Amino acid sequence: MTLLTASDVGYQTAGATLLRSVSLEVHAGELVAVVGPNGAGKSTLVAVLAGDLEPTAGSVDLGGRAIGDLDYGELADRRAVLSQRRTSGIPFSAAEVVAMGAHRTGDLAGLDDVMAAMDIVGIAGRAVGLLSGGEHTRVELARVLMQGAPLLLLDEPLAALDIAHEERVLRHLRAALGDGCGILGVFHDLSAAATYADRFVLLGGGEVVASGEPGAVLHAALLSEAYGHRMAVHRIGRRTVVLPAD
Repeated sequence: MTLLTASDVGYQTAGATLLRSVSLEVHAGELVAVVGPNGAGKSTLVAVLAGDLEPTAGSVDLGGRAIGDLDYGELADRRAVLSQRRTSGIPFSAAEVVAMGAHRTGDLAGLDDVMAAMDIVGIAGRAVGLLSGGEHTRVELARVLMQGAPLLLLDEPLAALDIAHEERVLRHLRAALGDGCGILGVFHDLSAAATYADRFVLLGGGEVVASGEPGAVLHAALLSEAYGHRMAVHRIGRRTVVLPAD
């Protein structure tokens, strides 16, 4: 099942072109990793796909309907979004922020399970403004999961996480695909994404530089050109490790 289709999407603002002719799909049961250097257009793409920004060219469909035809409630039913704008300034506890994810249904039955999955039970009563960066990321991820939407759009879901929590989060997201959801995530850790993603979309200058299975995108020459720095790609057992070559 196709959950999201972006066709020749472009976005311009203040005379600058941030996205140009971006086309991609997200299907149920797959994790799509969006990667690329700073300023490549990754966060802008997530905002456009989520319906938070209106594309200035092309189209976005969610579940077969044009995103512009969906009201806020319909959007909330179809996609959940983790943006880089976190809720650290609001006077709520971690548990209260997670519960906000269920505001459409009011169903809090899965709250404890989601908090346990994100390893935040021990900080449930703490104000989000007092959390570390990694704790805050996990709280926001739990809120997104509580929404119960079939499509997850995640902008840097591994931000500030230690290596153990990176693995924990990625394994949980991978397991969630078995329930029929689809995930598009922005990643800076190419090695972590390579282990768990089904497909990669490499952006550069607001355009798709390459797209396909990890093995088709994670090549040293291609990455070196995209990131403007010499890169090396190593295969260690079943894992792909991407490192600076210098």
